[in-house]
Amino acid sequence: MASYPRISNNTPPASTSFVEIHQLKRKYECHLRRAQGLSTTTIDRRLANIDKLADFLGKASIKTFSASVAIKYVDQALAYKNARTGKQRALTTVVSELNHLKKFLIWLHSQPGYKSRIRITDIQYLSVNRKDLRAARAKLKKGQPSIIECRVAFDRMPKETEAQMRDRAMFAMLMLTGARIDALVTLQIRHLNLAGGFVMQCGSDSRTKNSKTFISGFFPIDKIYEKEIKAWRKYLLREKEFNDADPLFPTTKASKYFSKGKWEIISNEFYKGPGQPSRVISNAFTLAIGESHGPHSIRRTITKWVAENTQRQDQLKAASLNLGHTEIKTTTSSYLHLTPEQQIQLVHEIGRKKKN
Repeated sequence: MASYPRISNNTPPASTSFVEIHQLKRKYECHLRRAQGLSTTTIDRRLANIDKLADFLGKASIKTFSASVAIKYVDQALAYKNARTGKQRALTTVVSELNHLKKFLIWLHSQPGYKSRIRITDIQYLSVNRKDLRAARAKLKKGQPSIIECRVAFDRMPKETEAQMRDRAMFAMLMLTGARIDALVTLQIRHLNLAGGFVMQCGSDSRTKNSKTFISGFFPIDKIYEKEIKAWRKYLLREKEFNDADPLFPTTKASKYFSKGKWEIISNEFYKGPGQPSRVISNAFTLAIGESHGPHSIRRTITKWVAENTQRQDQLKAASLNLGHTEIKTTTSSYLHLTPEQQIQLVHEIGRKKKN
């Protein structure tokens, strides 16, 4: 966790500052978990930002927070360099942390004993130059593989071992649902409903974002993906004798070597994180098309495919819900990125069908 140098001020040190921060973090954690329903991982990141501010303040009480403190904190956050790489942190990352810190301070403003000490106008100084932020966000807009490139990557994935069969099924499920990789690798077999053509992403069982529970119907992009999932489920139940509570995409248990090569055996355990599965997807694209695309890029691919294949608001809403979004604007603003060339082409096509 990055920490920033402490400020120097004329405020007498508060001997209770450590206890104060600890107590506030416990109350805020309860607020995030109970009132907002956030996951443990998300909460830990939010609390880490509070630790940075506490370290920055040193022995001073958080009640000493002011506009001048906010300005100094932002300046040092922007100037901070990684001790190992010597590189500055991405502006968008800093902004994200500042926004979460703002939310904490706004919450703190409502707590007894802090309303008169933590002012909303001072919190607003935890901001960066809007022009610089727009430029940074423009650079971060990433492309996505085309539907054809996804099919090429899938077709070229090997299927000789159990682990390779699992990887192909994992890729297929991404194409069918656009699920986040961390949620996908924590799905149980019982969450898959082949007859209904959907998967249940259950927040109590899977690592969905913000512990949401929702249904993801299969996008009709290519029948081969559903065929792959059917074959994989059948293999798990019949050959591996898995039960409904076992993972749909289990980890690799061991590798055995024999005369023809290596046989990777799957376990009946869940992945502890998205790291290895993400690399599987990225490597599949790299080997097939020479470009690296992570699993999250498939969500952008699907969003673009939906936009190109329907203009019905009810279908757009359904696709948005499929991705775990409650609002269509979340889907379009976060995943439907247009290049300048695409923008011009789409503008030129407005009204063309009516003329014909």
